[in-house]
Amino acid sequence: MRKKSLVFIHCVGWLIKYMGKKSQELKMVKVVVDRSCQNEESVREHPMFGKAVFIECGLHDPKNYCYDHHDAGSTYRLSACAMVHQDAIKRRKFPKTVLLNAVRNFDNLVCIYILTYRSLAATVETQRIVSIADLWDRVGPLTAPSVDQTLLSVLTTAQEIIPFREMQIPEDELAELAIKSVESLRSMVTAPITLAKYETLYRDPSEEFIIVRCEEALKNTLYEEGYRGYAVYCTLADGSFKWMIARASEFVTEFDIPKIEEYLLTLEAGWGGKPGLFTNSPRGDVKRGQPMASTLPIQTVVDGIKMFIKK
Repeated sequence: MRKKSLVFIHCVGWLIKYMGKKSQELKMVKVVVDRSCQNEESVREHPMFGKAVFIECGLHDPKNYCYDHHDAGSTYRLSACAMVHQDAIKRRKFPKTVLLNAVRNFDNLVCIYILTYRSLAATVETQRIVSIADLWDRVGPLTAPSVDQTLLSVLTTAQEIIPFREMQIPEDELAELAIKSVESLRSMVTAPITLAKYETLYRDPSEEFIIVRCEEALKNTLYEEGYRGYAVYCTLADGSFKWMIARASEFVTEFDIPKIEEYLLTLEAGWGGKPGLFTNSPRGDVKRGQPMASTLPIQTVVDGIKMFIKK
């Protein structure tokens, strides 16, 4: 099994290099297990404080990416995974490292799952898994009879990848087992989508936003790869360009769709879409001799979009 996995990873790496793009595998979070993080003082003094997501380490300070249901005054607080899930739904930009002192319990595993596969945060399956892990963390195993038994079994199967006595396992090895566990969880909940091939015109230095050319159905490819906003175009039969400019949610304020649309409308009539989420190029009436879509030069649109990506 391990040999097959290595072959698969090698093939994925070759395809990424060949296609000139990154994938979810390359953007997977780094999992760090540090058993010294057990209280507020140890977290605040840790060199990764503010640079990693700390899960159940003794400090609840969401502003600095620290989530803990069990610190002082947390009687009615949601579990860590429920709070991380809420922020993921809002498309909060998280650090790419998640730090924990233990990984086996549902709450911690689901946190790693959400942070690794952020594009799946809004799926029904993810929301149901979060609800189970949240109840389990706040109420305990007494909740077992009242939750979806199939999804509970899925969580338990993923959990069993990590030995019960996890404290006896070296930290680096435990981190690897956590990654295997969430990969297993994802494979049981939802299969990866088929990624579309595209050509990159511009990638923002933040690696959160991208402008591409794609001559096939893009679907969720760019969100799957971790981008929070994108612009994509294809060339139509009459030589005009069909554009879609979108962001994952209205909370992704750095990719200012309203301003982009407002600017493009000063250059060409007909741009529009769903306010705050996406805008499309004009749709012309071919029977009246109008272009099928936008006739603006590609670079003009690209430059216009770049002006409204906030640093």
